[in-house]
Order: sequence, then C-alpha cells, then structure tokens
Amino acid sequence: MALLSNTANVSSWFEISIQANPKDVPVICDFLSNISTNGMTIEPAIELLTDIDFGYTYLNKPSTIRTYTEKPFTSKERINFRKKLNQLTLSAKIPRIQYRIIENHDWSNEWKKYYNIQHVGKNIVICPSWLKYQPRKNEKKITLDPGAAFGTGQHPTSQLCLIALEKHLQKQNTVIDLGCGSGILSIGAIFFGAKSIYALDIDAKVIQVTIENAKKNHTLSKIQVAKGTLGNHWPDQFPSQASLADILIANISTNTILDLTVLIKNALKNEGLAILSGFINEHTHEIQTKLKQLNFKIVDTLSDSGWTCIVAMKT
Repeated sequence: MALLSNTANVSSWFEISIQANPKDVPVICDFLSNISTNGMTIEPAIELLTDIDFGYTYLNKPSTIRTYTEKPFTSKERINFRKKLNQLTLSAKIPRIQYRIIENHDWSNEWKKYYNIQHVGKNIVICPSWLKYQPRKNEKKITLDPGAAFGTGQHPTSQLCLIALEKHLQKQNTVIDLGCGSGILSIGAIFFGAKSIYALDIDAKVIQVTIENAKKNHTLSKIQVAKGTLGNHWPDQFPSQASLADILIANISTNTILDLTVLIKNALKNEGLAILSGFINEHTHEIQTKLKQLNFKIVDTLSDSGWTCIVAMKT
C-alpha cells in the first residue's frame, strides 16, 4: 500500500483527519484501507518524557488518524463517509472529521514531523534517514525513508512482523516478502541472517523505494525486487515459486491473505513458515481457520494495539 508514493505527479492531496478513541483505531484503519490506497498515519496522544531516552506516556485523549486521496470529497461524499463511519462498531462516537487540501510542496517536508526513532522487539531500531542514531551493542539499525511507501515501522503490523522474523528466522533462510512496500521487512530479514530475499509488490511505484532503502542499509546484494505477486503474475526473473521459501512474509489485508493461502502454501518448503499480518484481531479466527483447512500448524500468534500477526507452519 503506497503512502503518497506518486507525489511527483500530483499537485495537491486531500487530507481526511479523524479523531477517535484509541481502542477504535484498528477498526477505523481497516475501514480506511478500502477508501484510500495512499496509506495513513496514526498519531496517538502522547507526552514526551524528558528523563528517559525516547520515553513517552499515553494521554487519555483521542488519537488522530490521517489518510489521503487525490480528489477532494464532494459535500455528498462527506455525508456518505460520515454515515459509513457511524455504521462501524466503535466504543465511542467519532467526535470530529476534518478535511483540508495539502499542496504537494508542503507534504514533501510535513510528513517528517510524524516520524521518529522506533525501538522494536529485542534489538531492532528503525531510524528515519534524516535522523542520526548510533546503535548500541547487538542492536540492528534499519535506516528508512518512511515517506515513500507503506511500511514505516510506526505501524503495529510492521513491528509485529519484525518481531516474528527476529524470533523465527534461521540463518541462511530464503525469504519471500509479499507486498514489500518500503522494504523494511526484507532489510530486517537480511539483518537477522537470511541468505536471500525475493521481494515483490503489485505497485510498481514502490519497487524503486525498496531498492533505495536496501541501498541505504547495504543489503541490496541479497535482495531481488520486482513487480508481481504469487501465481500467474510471479516475476519472470525470479526462480520458480514452487517450494522456494523457508519463510514467506505478507503484511497485507485480510481478503488478500485469504485469497492467496493456497499459493502461499505452494511457495513454501515443507515446514516453511508463513508470517502473516495486516489484519485486525477480529479477523484472526477466520484466517487461522483457513490456514488449518490447508494443514498449516499455527506456531505463534502476536498481537499489539488491536492488530495481529500469525506465524503458521506448512505441514
């Protein structure tokens, strides 16, 4: 899912800003993913702690969710948008929706305000490319340009996938990164000892983003990147997808995972692992049921802030 990835071709963006109870953020984000393909940002209400490095505490205030479209909503579309939001099962009524036009030259720097250094799992540090950070002993720093494609490291699903990789990836594993976005998971897999990565995405615009981020992290020699997906649109330059991977990562939507489960199984070696995320907790049972029908064994389930990551073994 691109996050304003075609900024060079768009003169302005239409921003939709929603204030909501933090408990409702996953449900609203799931809804917005069907409205806009340009990603979203989530800004929890926090207070920075001055006595702790990178420390903060959550405030008892609404979180702000922002997403972007290329065309402004008409008055009728705004009314329908509000009606659809009101139909969601939420713990609290949405107090406010704001709309505004952002000129493209404003966006080129404005998005940087929303990203900072992230510590994930035991030893992962995600550092925006314009900030400096000296890794401590055993830390693995991923340098990223988060403004270019989905996969900033800020979202719980990206973090859950990185934690699952850190926990389950074995040295010299071959990995398929399905829906590679920014390349964050491919880069992380190399840092954890993977031998080779086959990264692919259906959005041609983000392929170059993955390549550039891999260059920043000196991992491009082990990552092959191409437009495509499993099945008939598998890249010609990649090896045969049949039983190719020890691990397949897919941080994508519920419906896409359900549609691709058979192809995911076919792409894995025996006892290979599928690391699947991009869906809210309420969809976990449905995905697990589909996996079990295909004789996958659920070996791990991770959850954070209403989002889930499933690790399943092909048997």
